[in-house]
Amino acid sequence: MVKAGCKYAVLEASSEGLDQGRLNGVPVQVAVFTNLTPEHIESHGSFEAYARAKEKLFAKLSEPKRGAGHSTALIVNLDDPNAQRFLKYPADHKVGCTLVGQPAPDSSMS
Repeated sequence: MVKAGCKYAVLEASSEGLDQGRLNGVPVQVAVFTNLTPEHIESHGSFEAYARAKEKLFAKLSEPKRGAGHSTALIVNLDDPNAQRFLKYPADHKVGCTLVGQPAPDSSMS
């Protein structure tokens, strides 16, 4: 991709891929959280381990970026009861979204 002149890419980061380090060395400027569902617990051993694996993407927002002027952003589905877990990560811009019209009552953008 670099040889072809690609400067940016949008990709899906699975919890298993994050756990296996498949994004090691890949700078992340924007991270999006859609939801946590129990469908992937078997590969992580517990819901908590699955959630921690997903958080690795958001932790990458704090890693140094090449070049100057790279701001970071996180986008979080406020409908999910785990939204706060992802909003706690530092980013230059934080965006909350809702798919059902009203965010969960405890999902502030702090």
